[in-house]
Amino acid sequence: MENAFSHGLLWKIDTAGNAVEPSYLLGTLTSADPRVHALPQGLVKALSRMKSAVFEGLSTNQKMPETRLGSDESLFDLLNENQKKKLTELAPLYGMDPNDMSNLKPVTLFTMFSYPPSELARQSQGNEPLDLALEWQLREQGVPVFGLETEDEIAARYDNLPYPLQAELLGSVLQNAETKETEFEHLLQLYLAQDLAGMKAAWDKAIASLQTATREFYETSFLTRRNNLFTERMKEHLNNGGAFIAVGASHLLGETGVLNLLHSKNYRLTRVD
Repeated sequence: MENAFSHGLLWKIDTAGNAVEPSYLLGTLTSADPRVHALPQGLVKALSRMKSAVFEGLSTNQKMPETRLGSDESLFDLLNENQKKKLTELAPLYGMDPNDMSNLKPVTLFTMFSYPPSELARQSQGNEPLDLALEWQLREQGVPVFGLETEDEIAARYDNLPYPLQAELLGSVLQNAETKETEFEHLLQLYLAQDLAGMKAAWDKAIASLQTATREFYETSFLTRRNNLFTERMKEHLNNGGAFIAVGASHLLGETGVLNLLHSKNYRLTRVD
């Protein structure tokens, strides 16, 4: 069924026999770009009657991943000379002094540099990414809000990454730093076109430079394992009916993607345009 799910961001989910009200699943893009916030009309109508809302994590989480290295550790000891040079050139574009980065974990900067400066500038000006804006909209409507991952699980996923692997992930985004604005705009255009297959191809290309073992570890830890977890934890909300669920669009497609996993558990999925 993978090809059947290659296009579409918003899906209506019915249980067997339509025993409860339908639920809705939205694939999101972590962006504050106003084009991303232009929601499908079908979703706008659905949000007004949702009984629960479910997101990957919640903005109210208190525990965050540790962003800094130990006092006797330095980021620059984990990078090669070319990566150090790239980091020094890139830092000012993100409003940072390279000297202030020495005690940051590589994965902290990997997360930051995965987005272009223009996107982080939008967010620093108070514009919220789509998933966060939806969470607060539904809270204000009085809808009960739930997370698919606990704050401990989110923190552990980053805190337990070995430093060499973190350094390789950081190196992969430093390598493509000059084209980050163009790449992100391309990804955004694919998102607006609801082209999940195209987005997956873009993500696959972005991590193609990683060593095979690192790429497999990343895909397993950040996608496959979480997709299975998300699907299992969605079931309670789906079976109660009237749930709105939002996860990153990267979790939707593929044999081990959430759409295919839900289909395999006999939920009926219908694309909403």
